[in-house]
Amino acid sequence: MTLSTSPRVVVGYDGTPTARAALAVAAREAARRGRTLLIVHAEDEGWDLVRNGEQGLDPLAEAVELVGTTLPRGRVTVLDRLGPAATVLCEQAENAELLVVGRGNVGLLAVLMGSVAIDVASNASCPVLVVGDGGSAAPETGPVVAGVDRHHAEEVLEAAFREAELRGAPLLVVHSWSSLHWLGPDGLVTFDADSELLREQHLDWLHDLVDRYAGKHPDVEVTQAPREGRAADVLLSASGGAGLMIVGTRGRGPVRGMLLGSVGQKLVRHARCPVLVVRGDDPERTT
Repeated sequence: MTLSTSPRVVVGYDGTPTARAALAVAAREAARRGRTLLIVHAEDEGWDLVRNGEQGLDPLAEAVELVGTTLPRGRVTVLDRLGPAATVLCEQAENAELLVVGRGNVGLLAVLMGSVAIDVASNASCPVLVVGDGGSAAPETGPVVAGVDRHHAEEVLEAAFREAELRGAPLLVVHSWSSLHWLGPDGLVTFDADSELLREQHLDWLHDLVDRYAGKHPDVEVTQAPREGRAADVLLSASGGAGLMIVGTRGRGPVRGMLLGSVGQKLVRHARCPVLVVRGDDPERTT
C-alpha cells in the first residue's frame, strides 16, 4: 500500500551516482511544485541481508542529508521496502504527481536483464522523470523539448507547456517524419512519393496542433522544429543543451518496455538531459 494519496514527488534511491543525480533533480522538482518528497529504497531480500550486515551503510539517512539544502525535513519522507525496485516504486507512485528514477546501466547487460527506468516508465500510473548521471547538473535554463507524433501529441504538449511555465523556460516542439521505404531485391528502396507534399502535410499538422496550445499559454515562448529524419535520432540531437525532454507512451502493460516504444526506450537510455515520460488514455491498456 502507499503511504499517502496526496500529490507528491517520489524518487528511487540506492546510493549510486545515478540515484544521487535523480535525488537532486527530485528535490528540485518537489520544491518547484510545492510538493512533499518521498524517498524510496527498495531491494530484493538477499541484498537486504547483505546491507544489514555492513556497518554504517544507511542509504535513506544519506538521502535525507543530501536533500537538506533544498527541502526542509518536514517535507521529506523515507520508505524502505523489500521487493523488486520497479514494482515497489510503481506502487508508491500511485496518485503521485511525479516519479523520478536514475537511468542506471545502459549497456548490453541492461538490455538483456531489463532496466528499472524502462520498467517504471512503461508501467507507472504517473509521469516518470528519468535522470542520467549528469542529471543534477542539467542546465536549469535550458529549453523544454517536446517530441510529438500523431499518437501522443495531446498529452505531451499539455505536459510540455506546463513544465515550461513552471521553469520559466522556452519550449521547443520537435516533430519528425521519414520517407516511406520498402525492402526491394537490392536492399532498402525509397518509395516514390511527393516529398514536398509530405513535408507540407506534416508542417500543417504541427502548426495547427501547437497553435491550439500556445493560445492557452501566452507566456511560454514556443518554437516549432519540424525535421525530416528518424525520430530517435532527431530527438537525441535535440536533447543536447536541453533542460528537459518530454515524450509519450501508450500506457501500462504486462510486457516489459513494450508500451514505451523503441523511440522512448532509446531516449530513456541515451538522451543528454532528463526525460519525462507521460502517458495518454489507452482504453485497451491492462493494469
